[in-house]
This record gives sequence, C-alpha cells and structure tokens, in this order.
Amino acid sequence: MKERVTLTIDEKLIRRIDASIDGMHIKNRSHAVELLIRKGLDQGLPEHAIVLCGTTQDHLRAAMSEVEGKTMVEHNVQHLLDQGVPNIYVITAHAQEITQALKHLTEEVRIITESTPLGTAGAIHLAKPYLSGTFILTNASSYKEVNLKEMYAFHSHHKGTCTIALTSVSDPTQYGVALLNGNRVITFVEKPRKENAPSNLISAGLYIMDLEVFNFIPDGYARMEHDVFPKLAKQDTLYGYNFPGTYLDVQ
Repeated sequence: MKERVTLTIDEKLIRRIDASIDGMHIKNRSHAVELLIRKGLDQGLPEHAIVLCGTTQDHLRAAMSEVEGKTMVEHNVQHLLDQGVPNIYVITAHAQEITQALKHLTEEVRIITESTPLGTAGAIHLAKPYLSGTFILTNASSYKEVNLKEMYAFHSHHKGTCTIALTSVSDPTQYGVALLNGNRVITFVEKPRKENAPSNLISAGLYIMDLEVFNFIPDGYARMEHDVFPKLAKQDTLYGYNFPGTYLDVQ
C-alpha cells in the first residue's frame, strides 16, 4: 500500500531527479523520488568517503587528467555518488583547481585544504572530525570500477580494520603489492623490485576502513603504504578484495 505525500524539494535537485527518468526503469518523478529514498535508507554502504588529490604538481596533473571528457577526480567522485555514498570529502593542496573541476558537484562534496604535505595516511586526519563510522578512502589518480556494496559486505564479514581493493598487473614494481593467505594480507610491500615482488596483486588505491585505523596512523606526515598497512598486516587485520572491474592508472 502506498500513501500520497507532498514534498518541497530544491529546484536544482528536482532537475537532477527529472534527468534520471528514462520511461522504462524510472517511469516518472514520483518513482524517481521513491527510488532515491530507498537508496538513501539502504545501510549497505559506509556513509562517508575521502578522496585524496595529493599535494605535488604531479598529483594535481594525475587528478586533472581527462578520460572520456572527465577529469580523474570527477570520475572518482561520481563513482561514489552513483553507488550511493552521501558524504564525500576531497582533500587537496590545490583547492582552486579541484573546486573548478568539481564545480557542478559542489553541493555534493566538501573540499578540505591540505596546507602542508601529510601523506596518504596523515592527510585523512583532516577529515576525521566529519567521520562517524566505517569510511571509504580512494585516491584521485586512478579509476577503479568496484562494486562498493559487495566490497563493503566483504569487509563487514571479515571484520578487519582495513580492506584493500586489489587488481592484477603484469609489472607490479610501481605499486603497493600484496601477498594473501586466503583473503588476509600477510605482506604488503610498496614498489618492490620485480624479483622481490611477493605477487602480481596490487593496491588499486581504494580502501574501506574502520575508525580503528587511526590508532595505527602517527601524527604528522605518514603514508598508508609504508607506515600503516605493514602494521595492520602484522596484526592480522588487513584484508584484500580482488575485484574484477576496470582499473585505470594515470600516474
């Protein structure tokens, strides 16, 4: 049984809702609003995500690289929005450029300025005040087509502190490389020599983390790959999720 209600909705949001109506999967405005409400109430995803854009000019170049008419940072933010993550924080030392790239999404994201380089681990301290539970962390220099609900279900099942999205490459020497025992990461090595690489499974730059991860991150400059993941692996609380989707790196 359905009940008729009256809603007052922002004009810009109405335009986005109407744009989703295709007459087949989404029949009309009422149907579109109902689907969005159902999606919003779905607890199958973390409510917060952090996108790292880095501090150097190379980081900015990677985040602003265009693929199919969109910058990499836009691809990553849109991927999170499309899968239903409601709260997104973009951390960058290049706030003006990144804000311009995301100007049509400014109502969807919060830009946080990284005034001094803090690394891939230290930087997330800037978003900690906004986090209330498990969160997603992704970098803006690569695109990874990951089903976030499936990855989150995997993370919840294993009850680890962190789950890394993993993909296979022929040459892992420019990446963080994981060795698994089942689904648990027992070794994580950043940019090993080819003869020392423990496997061809690399970090795709997307992670699901519990707030407990902050217990492993030192103050100031720190990197996930060097300062956090090896600690988590020793604690048996780091897991790898091998996803089958597209992976594109522009480093």
